[in-house]
Amino acid sequence: MTPLLAAFANFNRLNHANQTRDFARAKKVQYGARSKSNMGIWEALDYLNTLVDDSDPDTDLSQIEHNLQTAEAIRKDGHPRWMVLTGLIHDLGKFCACTASPSGLWLAIRSPSAAHTRTGLFFPEFLKDNPDSRVPEYQTKLGVYSEGCGTRQRGPLMGS
Repeated sequence: MTPLLAAFANFNRLNHANQTRDFARAKKVQYGARSKSNMGIWEALDYLNTLVDDSDPDTDLSQIEHNLQTAEAIRKDGHPRWMVLTGLIHDLGKFCACTASPSGLWLAIRSPSAAHTRTGLFFPEFLKDNPDSRVPEYQTKLGVYSEGCGTRQRGPLMGS
């Protein structure tokens, strides 16, 4: 296994094993108070350039370039302005995670929390180490979510 793939596998092992629903709720309380830092979006995006993101091994772009590229792709696809903004700021959770822990990116990326039947995760075999994998109500098709929630629903905000 190459060092890059080993780092990516370890990232996913930590992420899948440790992100529980209770963990996510505690982080929401911790960061919901907004008492850790005071900076603008551009300052936070600039800070992201100092991070090494093992969750995204397939790009050599800086974090700012990646976020601008994402926002531009969304804009070119004709999505609403709020979605373009979402594309620009989609990685700011990494900032919170890295201020919490030096190796904290696994805290903020691709949470499997309470969605153990979800497909498309890298290294799904690591989910067996997550305590939520033994909670029966999380193992249903929707887990804790309701039908129609998320960004794939159609409606006034989604540009139907």
